[in-house]
This record gives sequence, structure tokens and C-alpha cells, in this order.
Amino acid sequence: MNRNKLVREQLEASLQRLAPLRGINPPSKGWVRAIRDALGMTARQLAGRLGVSQQSVTRIENHELSGAVTVKTMRRVAEGLDCVFVCGFVPKSSLEATLRKQLSGLHPDALPGRPRRWHWRTRGSARGKQEGPVRNGGRDRRRVAFEPLERA
Repeated sequence: MNRNKLVREQLEASLQRLAPLRGINPPSKGWVRAIRDALGMTARQLAGRLGVSQQSVTRIENHELSGAVTVKTMRRVAEGLDCVFVCGFVPKSSLEATLRKQLSGLHPDALPGRPRRWHWRTRGSARGKQEGPVRNGGRDRRRVAFEPLERA
């Protein structure tokens, strides 16, 4: 078993515990405001715990709703609310399924572990096929590119 597959399988096992979180939607007023309200804490009280102004707490809550809040700020606020800030990714399906889906559209030579074989190809132009340097915008440019060879 290759190392990448082993790492993927170990990560997959850890992520399985997070699968129930897929269905959780954030509160309409945001996590900071929802938890603050549930604790019966005013914006002024949270501001005192954070060492900021009441307006800063309101701004943080608004930034959370708009997606403009930073991870650093959310960690700090979570500490002030006696919480742990958790930020991560929960795959929609398994990592293996996602990998298979991504690889299905690739050329066979592009698959991991496959040797790459290339050849030169000359691109055509309006005046027919051209090889070598072509004058274009005052600079020499080659109209050649690498392309993977078709598998026999």
C-alpha cells in the first residue's frame, strides 16, 4: 500500500466521526450571538472579557454573518465565551470517492504512478503550419507545446 493511500485511509477514519456535523447549519444570528444569548451575556459583558469595546463585539458579530471575521478573532471570542473554536472540513462523501471522481476525467497518462511520455506538436496558424520562432508582438514565441502521447 502506498503512503498516500495509507494517510488518506487514516484521515478518512478520523473524518468519519465528523460526518454527523454535515447537517448542522449555523444559527441565523451567528454562533457568537447565539452562544452569547444562550449564556445570558450582554455585548458589554463579552466586550469586558475580551478587553474591547461593545461596538467591537457588535462588529465581530456582523463580520461573522458576512464571512469577514478571521479565525484568530473567532478563537479569541470563543475563549471569552468559554468555548473551543472548531474550524475544519467535513467531506460531502468519502475522500476515496472524491479522489475517484477527480481522477475519472483525467487523461490516463496523468494518473498518479503512471509514467509520463511527451512529444512535440506544432500548432497551426491562420497562414498554415509554422515551426520555430514566430514574430509576435515584438517578441519571439514558439508555437510548439508538449502534449501527452496517446497510449497504444
